[in-house]
Amino acid sequence: MPEMSNLEAASGRVFFKSSRMALVIGFGGLISIMAVAGIDALRSLRQFQRSDDQIRRRYLSQNHVLNEIRSNVYVSGTYVRDYLLEPDLGRAASDDLPDAYKTCIYRVVQEALHNVSNHAHSIASR
Repeated sequence: MPEMSNLEAASGRVFFKSSRMALVIGFGGLISIMAVAGIDALRSLRQFQRSDDQIRRRYLSQNHVLNEIRSNVYVSGTYVRDYLLEPDLGRAASDDLPDAYKTCIYRVVQEALHNVSNHAHSIASR
């Protein structure tokens, strides 16, 4: 086997060092790109979670208002049913009973409209 000359050995070491440097730079760049992509993914996830929380809060608020309206409509329907099914015609025809039902139903409807109005204003101000 022929021996390597000093020039060939030196050129082999330079090639080895330059290829090692290229690998270090390449893999370092790859790792830094992956780190930046991971940080961006975490930022996007936080933004998505904030948006999701906001949508959930708005949904729960709207659901609460609708449940109140549903409950009030049910109560007013119960009052109307009680009035219509009153077995005592004298009591059903009396002046104070229909007014009491009308007042209660009016109050329930006004409260529902007030709640819907407040909820609509709160959504519009967001």
